[in-house]
Amino acid sequence: MTQMLANMGARRIIALDLLEERLVYSMKNKATHAMKVTTPMDIDKIKEQLRAINGGELCDITIEMAGHQCETIQLCSKLTKDDGKVLLFGLPPDKSEQQMSIGYEDLSRNLTYICSHSPQMESFELAVNLIGRGIFDPSIIFSHTIPFTRFVEAYQMASNYEGGVVKILLTMDEATDKT
Repeated sequence: MTQMLANMGARRIIALDLLEERLVYSMKNKATHAMKVTTPMDIDKIKEQLRAINGGELCDITIEMAGHQCETIQLCSKLTKDDGKVLLFGLPPDKSEQQMSIGYEDLSRNLTYICSHSPQMESFELAVNLIGRGIFDPSIIFSHTIPFTRFVEAYQMASNYEGGVVKILLTMDEATDKT
């Protein structure tokens, strides 16, 4: 996302993550700033750091890419300026999390929430077009390339964030193994 936003002309792209490896990848992918956050999140401290980077302002647009988790949606809401937009880009959680809440304080600031899970075919056509035009290079997001025969190992690495994993590309070629 950082690469695509930069290639489309975004002036500032500020990546927040719990994992240092993902922040390194964000910077390699044209983020202008990276902020490591912790849980529980100190939202006032994050806002202070964000305003220092962003000329005293909150963000025009925030993008949630962790999977529509309540805590990250709420964080995005609090980091978005009045009348701004919150894009919910990640896959939503399983149905065990029946509700997500948006606080009245955030709702009263007239934020627009846009959800993009379960994309239609047009989204895939757009992605292929962006790749074809060089606006997005998907190869750079993969930290590991592993043969499909090692699927279980790859899954465990990804699930447990082991070995500096960000994203894993599974191949059908036994000779390909970049870990």
